[in-house]
Amino acid sequence: MMREGKLKATERVLDEAEDERTEREDDGTWDGEFHLSVFASTLEPGEELDAAVARLFGPHRRVKFYRVATVEDLQAAGFQLAASPPEPYHYDVLLGTELTPAVVERFERCFGDARRNPAWTR
Repeated sequence: MMREGKLKATERVLDEAEDERTEREDDGTWDGEFHLSVFASTLEPGEELDAAVARLFGPHRRVKFYRVATVEDLQAAGFQLAASPPEPYHYDVLLGTELTPAVVERFERCFGDARRNPAWTR
């Protein structure tokens, strides 16, 4: 599973989750839980992690940096993963019904250090 960008400040991720909530309220899909966006897939046979970046993010955005976590890491931290458009690689991590700095920090700790996308061009 990959998340775009480098480690973000807790306040910025809180704002991101609040913006997502507002969008869901506006379109009538708010389910009472806060969500954050990730892209996920298993690696194809022989596929390197850096190569998967283009496949997962490619159709939707260009990514200069990304961070990686496993579903097991997120589940161990108490989070669930749910498919979300645009498919097939976009998912939401369900953060729960209370959005606090501690929840965001627990989420962010699931992801490793930022990696530079070797295919990045300006």
